[in-house]
Amino acid sequence: MCEFTMIDIKKAACNFLFQNELIRVFPREVIQQFPFGLVPFRCSICGKPLLECQMKPPGRATRSLCEGCFEDYIANNISFSCFVCGNPLPHKKIENQYSEKREIRHYIEDGICFHRWVLIHCATLNEFDIRIAIETKLLGHDEDYLPVDENFHVTETAVQSQILRALRQNSIPKFKQITSYKGKPVKYLS
Repeated sequence: MCEFTMIDIKKAACNFLFQNELIRVFPREVIQQFPFGLVPFRCSICGKPLLECQMKPPGRATRSLCEGCFEDYIANNISFSCFVCGNPLPHKKIENQYSEKREIRHYIEDGICFHRWVLIHCATLNEFDIRIAIETKLLGHDEDYLPVDENFHVTETAVQSQILRALRQNSIPKFKQITSYKGKPVKYLS
């Protein structure tokens, strides 16, 4: 299985982040596909809260999608288009999906889309180095500025501002800790 949190993979993704314009790194299509892509501890697609044990299962690769989204988009699906951008996949990637249905790298184009996915994946897992890199890249954008075009449609810069706000607010859900259920103590599994 491909582990997207390996240091050399993250380093290549950070190089891609800093060498390109923000709109090329996270274009509108990618933001629409992954509306919660840069919000920590949430499924990148549906926004469902993810627990630490779901994101980092022992002995398995890290995950940034909830089980439902993973099953719908990856495991139960043979795709002819890239999971990140929607462009057609090379024939070899489609062939590999048949033999390794649960391997997400077969659903993503190599190069730019792979780097985009690493950034989204690591931001969801709240990987410190990637989070700092994304925040550094986004800091050049005024978070209160919502530019519109001549038809008064919000442009990509406004979407990036929303991502920056979510990162700064660290949209982590607050859960009530339950110590007992029907009078009996609850045992937590970690």
